[in-house]
Amino acid sequence: MKLIDKFFYSTWNPYTRKKVFKGETVLRRELERPSIEFNNTDSKRIVVSNFRFHNAIPSKERIYDGVLYQNDYYSQLKFNEEEVLFLADNYGLICKETNGSKTLSIPKEYYNEIGEKNIDDKPYINFKFLEDNDTNEYLIISFVRYPYGYPERAKDQKAPFLTYIHGIWEKPLLTDEIIEKIKKS
Repeated sequence: MKLIDKFFYSTWNPYTRKKVFKGETVLRRELERPSIEFNNTDSKRIVVSNFRFHNAIPSKERIYDGVLYQNDYYSQLKFNEEEVLFLADNYGLICKETNGSKTLSIPKEYYNEIGEKNIDDKPYINFKFLEDNDTNEYLIISFVRYPYGYPERAKDQKAPFLTYIHGIWEKPLLTDEIIEKIKKS
């Protein structure tokens, strides 16, 4: 399992649909509408946009999104207690107990960051599991929120969403059960 800590980032203008290159950045920063690019250990360029995963050679790459809301009722992605502890231990997420069951939560460092900006919003945890045609696997864990003041955000796809990239891992340490849950959600 290798952590990729630097990557290139671009965004897109929702009105013109044009890509705007922003430059190199590091993990644990909030980015607006990000598409990211990084090199894997084989120096192959991997591009992950909001909805697509591809590299320089079009082929059969697949991306699976698993969304874990802070209110577990809305989440299609559900982990059992053993999986929650595994993900918390290996990926720096917080394990919290609510009503006798363990769930994953966002690290306090991120809550502190958005709290300093006087943001009262509930981000959700996004698990992106990627497979490419060379049998490489990647895991991207991010926290996504819409800025306060966008009450119609679900209806308006042009409202900006902010993504905090928590981590990008090549050859992630995941159980087959966790991978299947992310793929099915």
